[in-house]
Amino acid sequence: MRAPRLGSGRSIAAALALVLASAFVSGRAAAQVQGCDEDAAEVRGDYEVTPRDRAGDVARNAPVIVRFSPDIDLDELADSLAAELELDQPVTCAGQLVCLLETEGEPRVIEADVRIEADNLVRLSPREPLAGSTEHTVLIVQPGLDIVARDESSFATGPGSDREPPELSYSAEDVQVGVAELPPECGRERGARRVVLELPAASDDGDAQSVELEVVLTRAGGLTEPEVRARGPNDADGSQLSFILSAEEASGPVCLAIRARDALGRRSERAPPVCFNPSTRPVFESACSIGLVPSMNSGGASPWWLVLAASALARIGRRRAIRRAATCPGSGPP
Repeated sequence: MRAPRLGSGRSIAAALALVLASAFVSGRAAAQVQGCDEDAAEVRGDYEVTPRDRAGDVARNAPVIVRFSPDIDLDELADSLAAELELDQPVTCAGQLVCLLETEGEPRVIEADVRIEADNLVRLSPREPLAGSTEHTVLIVQPGLDIVARDESSFATGPGSDREPPELSYSAEDVQVGVAELPPECGRERGARRVVLELPAASDDGDAQSVELEVVLTRAGGLTEPEVRARGPNDADGSQLSFILSAEEASGPVCLAIRARDALGRRSERAPPVCFNPSTRPVFESACSIGLVPSMNSGGASPWWLVLAASALARIGRRRAIRRAATCPGSGPP
């Protein structure tokens, strides 16, 4: 059954009632999802893989990137693989943290250069372009086990290569911003805020699924240099990214840069940045009408459950086509 569109008042009321009921029933769980956790820019689980599992139309020149959790010691994990090199029976990908196989027909290990980079990231760069329209499997060593075991992640290449950086071609009015007061159980100082962004999908000439979105805090109270505050996948139907502002950061105007990065490291940034005042935000509103002046919600940020409800409604009514209109006035820094 299709989700109701935002054009119908009855549909909106029904959807809002459903969302609010769910929020009140599972208030503590919802608060943990959107309220307390400060992990928006961290790895979920032991690792995250790009290209994403079961991705299709992956560029033939795309590397494989595995970002491990910060608490995993990659040097120690690599040392645990040394015994594989001494076995009488050869092991596929022996001694390697990450390896890549072409699995169309008889599996074949792809020759590649593998290096450990900053932020616990392992990059595997094939020495030759991958075969087009072909299935591939990534093998990744599982951390935290007494024996060596490997997980699998698969993807299929497309016919072409990635030549250009991703594009953030939407206008400011397509960016939805909401601000929530943190629930008391978070134990945060009074005045801290949860910011939720609804972003349209970035486009790319390669595998758009492998594009990563970043939200960079460029202006806030007490901020001395830009900081990446949220990171997430580029979903075809749009992405939701969120992060927490401290009370000092939320005490005045805030500006955010929205960036997109493809698997080859090419980056683009939407201009101008999105700027707003966290203490005077409405529940959910287009970045076109944000500005830096008090809004209709002059009493301050909204309760966390109301932002959850508005966020759900925004996702229900998201426009599928991204307009290439000019950015609206008032969305840049003052």
